[in-house]
Amino acid sequence: MGRGTPGGDTLRLKILAGAADSLANSDPERALALLQESGEAAGSNPDSESSSVSQTDSLLRQIFAALAANDPAATAERVAGLPQKQRSGAMTGYLTNVFLTDPAAATARCQSWLADPATQADLPAAWARSFSWGHGAGIRDPAAMLDAIPELNDAVDPYVLSTWAKADPQAAAGWIEKRLEAGEKIPLGDKGILAELAISKPEFTADWVTSLPEGPLRKSAAETLTANWAAFDPAAAREWTQSLPAGELRSAAEVGLKRTGEPKRIPR
Repeated sequence: MGRGTPGGDTLRLKILAGAADSLANSDPERALALLQESGEAAGSNPDSESSSVSQTDSLLRQIFAALAANDPAATAERVAGLPQKQRSGAMTGYLTNVFLTDPAAATARCQSWLADPATQADLPAAWARSFSWGHGAGIRDPAAMLDAIPELNDAVDPYVLSTWAKADPQAAAGWIEKRLEAGEKIPLGDKGILAELAISKPEFTADWVTSLPEGPLRKSAAETLTANWAAFDPAAAREWTQSLPAGELRSAAEVGLKRTGEPKRIPR
């Protein structure tokens, strides 16, 4: 198939994107040039463009993380000049790197992007994705940035919460409490944060669970706590469950114990 056909565009796009992927860390400038060229190829075929969005986004994260490692200030300036559909991935890459190497600069840049009508809509999701372990976020604590930029509280998602719980589980739990008190929804995703709290701070988590208002979160937290706690300290998990009064919370804790092979019913 020729270059002018839809099939040719798709093949060329894959070749260019593959070359960009191999160079993303070692030669990000060349990788970005190839990626832009692959975007032009996709532009003549809407089907190939839509199928490559997630791949392009992932490559931009890698490329701009590598660029930021060399020259963070210049890299941040380049983000605003990108096409809108590429901006969020580039922002994520920049923040993935600079959040750890220079948190003050990352905070200032987020404030700048949030104040700019051209970039403000892209920032929240990009900021949240910069916490993803899937592309090298590592352990990070968003507390200082959330204090400086309260608007980002609404962008906190399961990525942010799970990595926050690794850095400071008590602060992450406190954030959840405050959001509940304010009547806000809590983005638990696959409940990774609840498992993290149970593993890192089981005694603290046990007290925290009992302080939560009745509802699905409290039940889920109790079940996740005992399921994980019993895996490494079954006696403590059983003792806590037995200390609970009969009712919804104790029933949820018992379900968690069952998941780790504990007795199906605890004597009352």
